[in-house]
Amino acid sequence: MKKKYIRILSVFLALITTFLSLAITAYALSWDGSSAGGGGAGTSAGPNGYAIMTTDDNCMLGYRFSVVDKNGNTKNGKVIDVYRNTSYANQGFNWYKFSTKCNKKQLKDNQNGGFSTSKTTANCYKEADMGFAQSLPVTSGMSSWQNDTRNLNPILSKLGIGGISNLKNGDKVLVEPIYDVRLESVWHSLTVTEIALYGKHILGANSDGGASKTSESWGFISNYTNKHFPNALYTPDGQGLWTGVGALSKRATFYTIINSGYGVGIAYTETKPDFTPNLSVYCCEAWPGDLSVRNKNHYGISYGSSFANWTYGNGYPKTDSSIWYAVHFPAETENCYVKQSVWVVGGGSTSRNVWSNSNTWYDVKLNPTTIGNGTSYITVKAREDWIESNGTVKKYGAEKTFYIPIKPVVTRESITAYGVDGAVQAKADANGTTGAMYFGQKVTFKYKFGGTNSWVSSNHLRGQSYRWNGTAWDLIYKSGAGEDVYVDNAQLGNSKTYTANSSVGSYVIPLNSNENANSYKMRFRFRTYWASDTTHTGEETNYYMPILKPDVELYDIKLVNEYGEYVDQQKLEVADTITVRYVYKNNTDCTVYVKGYNNDGTQIPGTFAIPAGETIEVDGYSFVVPNNRVFGIWGGVYLDTVSRGNTEYETDGNNNAWVIICKSNHPVKITPIIPNAPYREKTRVISSFYIKNQSYDDYTPSSELQMRFIVYNLTTGNQVYTETKTVIVPARDKNLVAFSWYVPQGLNSEYVKVYAEIIDGTKVYNPNTRYRRTTPFVYYNTPDTTYEREAPSGFTKPDEPQSTKAYTTWWEYKYEDSAFKKVNYGIGIYQGFKKETTPATGATATQNGSNWTMKSGYGISVMDCSIMTSVTNYETPSYGTGFTVPQYAYSLFPEYNYQNASGKITTMKTKSENYMSHWVFPKIGDVDNVHYTPVWYPDGKYSVVIVQSDAWTPMGMLSCKDVISNITLSGNMYDDWYIGRK
Repeated sequence: MKKKYIRILSVFLALITTFLSLAITAYALSWDGSSAGGGGAGTSAGPNGYAIMTTDDNCMLGYRFSVVDKNGNTKNGKVIDVYRNTSYANQGFNWYKFSTKCNKKQLKDNQNGGFSTSKTTANCYKEADMGFAQSLPVTSGMSSWQNDTRNLNPILSKLGIGGISNLKNGDKVLVEPIYDVRLESVWHSLTVTEIALYGKHILGANSDGGASKTSESWGFISNYTNKHFPNALYTPDGQGLWTGVGALSKRATFYTIINSGYGVGIAYTETKPDFTPNLSVYCCEAWPGDLSVRNKNHYGISYGSSFANWTYGNGYPKTDSSIWYAVHFPAETENCYVKQSVWVVGGGSTSRNVWSNSNTWYDVKLNPTTIGNGTSYITVKAREDWIESNGTVKKYGAEKTFYIPIKPVVTRESITAYGVDGAVQAKADANGTTGAMYFGQKVTFKYKFGGTNSWVSSNHLRGQSYRWNGTAWDLIYKSGAGEDVYVDNAQLGNSKTYTANSSVGSYVIPLNSNENANSYKMRFRFRTYWASDTTHTGEETNYYMPILKPDVELYDIKLVNEYGEYVDQQKLEVADTITVRYVYKNNTDCTVYVKGYNNDGTQIPGTFAIPAGETIEVDGYSFVVPNNRVFGIWGGVYLDTVSRGNTEYETDGNNNAWVIICKSNHPVKITPIIPNAPYREKTRVISSFYIKNQSYDDYTPSSELQMRFIVYNLTTGNQVYTETKTVIVPARDKNLVAFSWYVPQGLNSEYVKVYAEIIDGTKVYNPNTRYRRTTPFVYYNTPDTTYEREAPSGFTKPDEPQSTKAYTTWWEYKYEDSAFKKVNYGIGIYQGFKKETTPATGATATQNGSNWTMKSGYGISVMDCSIMTSVTNYETPSYGTGFTVPQYAYSLFPEYNYQNASGKITTMKTKSENYMSHWVFPKIGDVDNVHYTPVWYPDGKYSVVIVQSDAWTPMGMLSCKDVISNITLSGNMYDDWYIGRK
């Protein structure tokens, strides 16, 4: 019944095939295959969408071959198809196939991934080209065909495995029949699993293909795709690759076909046992020099991954050392082909393929071939792998790690001597010495250790210091082995040094009684040991530092005032506060430390460092300059470790101390009070001074201190006036001294020289000269009126002027009852007496009390009073040196805007009346002069300003303004003489 059904279907499909070949264009198929639940995601085919061939021979086109290992991994990653030598198979060779060729194991593992088909012949072979011993059979003959190795070996060769002999234990040769099938109108050459994957895409994983009488749906071919084809070749024992199965009695779901052993057979399983070599690595020797040159001087042998696995040989590799390695691979129980690999972690690597038992030593020189500064150890790794002749690894050996230690480069860098202030005194290192020490100096020492590597190492440090005792080097430190530095496990590197203080502490360098070359230096011995191997790594360095004989001197003594300024020791000012600044000089070729001493022998606090050949300035004591004209200051300087006066260590013991002689100026100084006006000829003036006493001594009448005052005519050089007074002044204070003198006529505005000096005993001190301006006594008059018709262009009536007052105050010391008394004086110009203007011409003027009304154009007379007055709460000074009365006056007028200029003012004269002095206009001929008001001056108040001046006091000249406003202008003179004037 089955055979008949196939034949009928084949005829039907053949007709459909012929029709479709004329009407349908084939396209590649693709799907994402991600529907794991079996719901289906495809589309239905056209009328001629699904079909298969009619008989087993025609439907079975060939086989897919692959090899998987015992873990199911595809060997070489390769899968091939071999097509039978039939006409249908030859057609199927060129049909659509999965674009990526996979065996059932791969398809099963990736069943939910995406797939696509394309016309490809990659990894496809024809039976005629394979050289099989028998032709490829249909599935029923595969069991006998696969038992002939002459058939399997060509397959394994194409898969890159070689042959049956190259298979490993558990390797399996998979065989999968390939069928022709039309899917969605496109002919494909597919395995049973590939067909099921597409069916899953169309109908879902849990579908068995369904049933249909038309080729428009999958059910038309489902009896073959879901039952007969899977039954044609299956694996009852899946051998761990998939679930074992039995023959199907009905259509299977696509899920069952994909995940079970349908559509695949296991043609061959390799069961031979594996040979397993040990593949061990024993040791690694480290060698210097050229590769493979052995002189029994290897650095050592490493047997493992730590320093504990290292066996010392001869020295250690260190920075800039050359290095190569000899690695030992023990022989195997059977000679086998191996790959020996050696590499330096972070460096180079190499390998070779050799027979194990004839190549047990592998000499290699790998980068870095020279030890770098940053390398603290080298890790060498080695491994031996069992390989095929083509290099394929059959078994990987275990890596062996070897630790190659690198000895640090430790530097015994320097010995440094420090002075008492902590500054570097001398230093010795690999470059030589700088600085020096000196006999009698107190010093401390520091040893410095370091390294050149950029990594840090642990080291033991030792140090010893020596002095020459006259016959041999003698240890300074007497405890233990004389090691004044003893440090274990100090960390050293190029960025980490270790400085150790000498246990000697402060050390005063003594003089040697028996001198030779070694007497002028000290010796310092350094030793270091790498803490990892103290037995083989001890190193030593010796340094020497020079010792000199010192010399210091007191080079200068300077004096500084309270403002930080240097002062002349021959011109000191009494009572000034002076700081003594000592200048010390070092005549030694190294820094020297000293102590300084004041005038009274006391030590200046502190110890002072003086650089080689230089001077320093040190402030000693401060003092107040005494009121003595001559006195002395002493100073001294000595080494800081000796007492004052001790110069036993020095080359010159006579330059350490001396005295300077100082002189002071007289403490009473003259300060002129600058006058506020020039000295007017034919008047009495007052020239005044302050005398300032800088000392802490009072100058009383009994001191007989005098001040001489002289005025000179600069033109003739003659004395105009001279006077000498006995003066007094309290300590640290000042006093006023005034001289009254008459300014002669004829100086013609020239300057006069005013000279003053202090006389103490028979000597003159502190002379003072100033030049003062003079002015002539000039008489000014205003012109007579010219009867102008109108005011000058631009004239504006000025604002009403204001009177000004004039007074001054001062103080002066008097000496009464054996004590100084400060007296306050005050004096001023009195302006309260009668002052007035009156009409001098014009009979039409009218009077109303003290006020007048007159017409413009007529003249006026002016009178003002001149008298001095006291100031409330102040003593009134004596006339002469205390004050003078005003000695000059002039009038200012409104038509000139009260300007003080020639032709615009009128000088007034004094006129005594009833014991009072008045200022009035001077006479012209036999008639008192008058001032004529301008005809054009506007009606209203006509105010005149009287300026009184040249009233002298010790504080300068007093000057005041009086405003007289008792005349009012109304009309003008033409009103009296011209009838009908408009």
